[in-house]
Amino acid sequence: MFQLSDCERQQLVATLNLLTMHDIGSCRVVLDDLKSLRLFEASIKDHRQNQILRVLDYVEIPRISGYRAVHIVLKTQPSGLPVEVQLRTQSMHEWAETSEGFSKDLGRNFKQDGDHPVQEFLAVVADIYFLTDMKKPVSHDLQKRYSETLSEARRSIYVLRAAQGVQQELPLDERI
Repeated sequence: MFQLSDCERQQLVATLNLLTMHDIGSCRVVLDDLKSLRLFEASIKDHRQNQILRVLDYVEIPRISGYRAVHIVLKTQPSGLPVEVQLRTQSMHEWAETSEGFSKDLGRNFKQDGDHPVQEFLAVVADIYFLTDMKKPVSHDLQKRYSETLSEARRSIYVLRAAQGVQQELPLDERI
């Protein structure tokens, strides 16, 4: 569980306004590949054009953390309250679920931008997953970065596990 300081808690309460939050109501659509994601995105834009409040394309411009998705904020009927639709490929979803698992188990928000070794490793994994979504080969340099960041992440997780008794594993699969 995340621990907030009193100052962080006060800042959070001060910024929580249900009328301005875009993800109080949301849904997530996980699609097979990037082409399907873009087709689904286009369909929403075509059929709900007058309801779109904002589009955040973290596929085109990913977060430093490696997070990728398309977020479309729609105005609901009849209330006009915003609802966020998140579009991800299966790889993007696996990455987000893995980073959220580490965050929950280790008590740090690894999905956000940062320079912790686990975050650096997850950013490399996100790049590899994206290349596979694009059906492009993983370069030798990226494979080398993967190995280097994996070693650092393992060391950091070992320390965190020793302190907290956590059993979360690093994502490893045949794409890498």
